[in-house]
Amino acid sequence: MSRKGQSFLMRALDVALYLLGRAFFTVMKAMTVEGAMAVARAIGSFGFMVLPGYRRQALANLDLAYGDSLSRRRKREIARQSFQHLVSVAVELVHLPRLSRREDFWSRVVVKNEERVRQALTAKKGMFFITGHVGNWELSGYAAALKGMDFYAVARGRETPLLDRYMMNMRESSGMKIIYKEGALRRMVTALRNNGIIGFLIDQNAGRHGVPAKFFGHDVSAFPTVAHLAAKFNCPVVPAYAYREGRRFRYAIEVGEPIEMAATGDKDADLMENTQRMLSAIEGYVRRHPGQWLWAHRRWRVKESWLRRGRLAESAAVRDRMRRERGKRV
Repeated sequence: MSRKGQSFLMRALDVALYLLGRAFFTVMKAMTVEGAMAVARAIGSFGFMVLPGYRRQALANLDLAYGDSLSRRRKREIARQSFQHLVSVAVELVHLPRLSRREDFWSRVVVKNEERVRQALTAKKGMFFITGHVGNWELSGYAAALKGMDFYAVARGRETPLLDRYMMNMRESSGMKIIYKEGALRRMVTALRNNGIIGFLIDQNAGRHGVPAKFFGHDVSAFPTVAHLAAKFNCPVVPAYAYREGRRFRYAIEVGEPIEMAATGDKDADLMENTQRMLSAIEGYVRRHPGQWLWAHRRWRVKESWLRRGRLAESAAVRDRMRRERGKRV
């Protein structure tokens, strides 16, 4: 969103948040990355204590995802780690330009199965690099760009353009390019045709624009964008995530096997099935490192009206899915 369309109150809020954010990141940048991460963990722990709404949301999501398989104490531990992790990712971002110029960067950031990306690009059809808000989701694209790959990250524009531009400048410092979701389709198509890599976070709530899927065994609304474009352009979809090892800045970027895409001829059913396969891959990553996912996000918020008004509202696949779900609840 541009500042031109903002109200005076939103412009003032934008300036205030930008100044606060810039001051915070300046202080963090003046510290060593390990020192900044220690401060980030302390801020995250403090936030866990003083933000009861987000804490309750995180614990409710953990109850939904794990049921009785985890103790209440373990769930609180995961939730606290999640708060710490979110702040840590933010301070790591401000240190990435400096870290990437150090000789030891690639000893701190290890890429596993990089050949899968190189192999996928040999088809000259571009590729989707899917991940979620698990681990440092910024790092995979950053590392790919540093290795000379043509990488595009899809991001949602915010209501605070000054702070947003400041953050985007940090993200683009490695050479990766940002595509805003608003009006993104044309740039995504161009990137694929130029054999580019498009990074897409698929674990957020898609609202009424999504399709029904399962995450940790429960209903969610999922973005079908990747499944739609991958089918249209016959390009590979590769899951990956960057997870922190220990409490220092040390990451492993794990590249998974390309996802086998369903192609039965029923476009609506294939779209839903392929979206589910991608989401299941991300779920596997979250299960391996639950403390590095954003549990405070309202991921499982689904309204039946979203399914009725969604882009597949008239499809047989969605009607059948809704009928099955209603039957289970009876």
